[in-house]
Amino acid sequence: MYEIKLSPRLAAVAEFVGKGSVADIGTDHALLPICLVERGHSRALASDINEGPCQRARTNIYAHGLHSKIKVVCCPGLDAVDEFAPDNIVIAGMGGEMITSILAASEYPKRSHCRLVLQPQSMQDVLRRYLCESGFCIDRETVVFDGGKYYQVIAARHDGEVRELCEYEYKLGRLNLARAAKSPAEADIGWLKAQRASAQRRIMGRSETCDDTPEQARDRQLVCEIDKILKKVE
Repeated sequence: MYEIKLSPRLAAVAEFVGKGSVADIGTDHALLPICLVERGHSRALASDINEGPCQRARTNIYAHGLHSKIKVVCCPGLDAVDEFAPDNIVIAGMGGEMITSILAASEYPKRSHCRLVLQPQSMQDVLRRYLCESGFCIDRETVVFDGGKYYQVIAARHDGEVRELCEYEYKLGRLNLARAAKSPAEADIGWLKAQRASAQRRIMGRSETCDDTPEQARDRQLVCEIDKILKKVE
C-alpha cells in the first residue's frame, strides 16, 4: 500500500469536509475519499459518470484495503446520494455552471442539510449566485495556489434563507475578501492581483469595441474593491 498525498487543491477541499460520511462526485482516482476514510471518516461514496475513472477508483480503493468502507458508483451527478445519504458532498474540479446544474437537479442537498464542499474551476459567480438564491449559507471559503493556478474552495449548507451579494462578491466571495482584508495569506494577495489583472484586460478589450458596458462597470467595481484591500495590506 502506498501513502496518499493530496495536491494543495485537494488538501484544501479535504480540510473543509465535516464529520461523518462523504460522497465525492466526479471522483476520478478516489484519492480524496481514500484519504478521508484513512483519517477517520466512517464511510465514503466515490461517484463518477464514466466507467474509466470508476475502475481507477476501485483499483486504488482495493490497494488500500478500503473496499468495505468506500462504495464506487458509476452514475451522473447526485443520482446515488439519496440511497447512500452522505453527511458531506464534495464536487471538485468542475466548472461552476456544471456544479450548479448537478446541485439543481437533486433535492438531497436541501432536504438533508448536508455539508457541501465545492471547488469550481471557473464561473464561481454562477455557483455562488445559485447557492445564495437557493437558500444555501456559505460558511467558509478559501483560496489555494496549486500548479501555477489559484483555486477557490466553498463550503455551504442549506438553511432556507435567500441571500444577495454584490456582483464582485459573487465572483470573489465575501468571506475570501473579508479574510484578505484582515489577515491575508500569500495566496490571497497573489490571487487578488491575478483577478485584478484579468479584470483590467477585459476592460481594455471591451474599450476597443464599444463604450462603457454593464460588464465593464462590474469589472471596474471589482478592480476598485481589490485596490481597497491591497492598499490596506501592502
